[in-house]
Amino acid sequence: MTLNELEYEGKSWTTWMEEMASLADNTQIAYLRAFNTVAEEWNMNPEEMFAQKMRELKSEDPRDRMGTEKRINKFMKKLEDAGISPEGARMIKKAMNSFYSAQGLILLYKRRKNKKNGHKGQRAISRDSIRMLIETNGIRNMQKNAALYNILNDSGLRVSDIANMTVGAYREAETVLNEQEEPFKVFDPDRTRKTGVVAYIHLGPEAAKRVDAYLAYREERGEILTDDSPLFIDREGRQYTEKRLSNTISTTCRLRGLRRTSAHSFRKRHKTQLERYMPLNWVLMLEGKTYNEYSAPTEDELTEAYIKNYHAIRVYGDEIYQALTEEQVEELRSLREKFTTFENHLRGIDKLRARAVGGK
Repeated sequence: MTLNELEYEGKSWTTWMEEMASLADNTQIAYLRAFNTVAEEWNMNPEEMFAQKMRELKSEDPRDRMGTEKRINKFMKKLEDAGISPEGARMIKKAMNSFYSAQGLILLYKRRKNKKNGHKGQRAISRDSIRMLIETNGIRNMQKNAALYNILNDSGLRVSDIANMTVGAYREAETVLNEQEEPFKVFDPDRTRKTGVVAYIHLGPEAAKRVDAYLAYREERGEILTDDSPLFIDREGRQYTEKRLSNTISTTCRLRGLRRTSAHSFRKRHKTQLERYMPLNWVLMLEGKTYNEYSAPTEDELTEAYIKNYHAIRVYGDEIYQALTEEQVEELRSLREKFTTFENHLRGIDKLRARAVGGK
């Protein structure tokens, strides 16, 4: 789509086109597509949009002065509910802001109530919801989606890190057995793509079992897997981009009736469940978030704690741990905090003792 392909007339359109001439070609195309989508949805041309906004601004009732902004937000929500990515929906707002700005008008939006939440009020996914996603897979995606949901749940990683995982990284991860001889995967510490903070990636037996089955399925279909092969591929055999994988998960959740649920919902569950039984600082290390190095455990201690408390995020089994009352959970959290404080004091004493000995 180019500037000449849309057949709009009038001063409002001409003014915007003159303003748009200084923008990059890709930006122009994106804005034009978004604007045309709005024009078709509202059944209005540029002159009518401008006239409508001018009427709103002249209204004596302040509640009527933001009608255009409300319609834009409403349309964005409609698009997101239909499966359009948040980035795609936000392009609508960017294009309309550009159009009205060229007319000398600034759109004012009321802050969305969940604006302070970086992920639009998305909730932590429940264990039952994960089960439902796994058990309602179509045959084509049965192995892949089960592995994907379990690895999101067990690792707590961002979708960008999952999308860029390789078969080699998974197969080279150390296998550690618990007392029941279930296999846990412990990866080499690696920097996350978004922030560069090191993540100490661990996977439990549920994820390991699903991933092994998924890779075996791909090999049975004739795919030759190498260390550089993506851990997850789409229907065409291509590596997922972060955006496509995130959209796929969000759309699947929406179609299953799970509102405000996305890939980040698994990350929220991972943190919320594990911090019931482990120091928060340790959970941050697992997820690749900034943590306090002063109270950080050794890698072996972190692995031991993950295995010991895996029941907290297990999707199947260990029902007794899932049935803890809030009072019991609070008591465990209080005891954990006391232990962590005591442990930090001991480490501080050890450091002071070491300095004193060194000073001698």
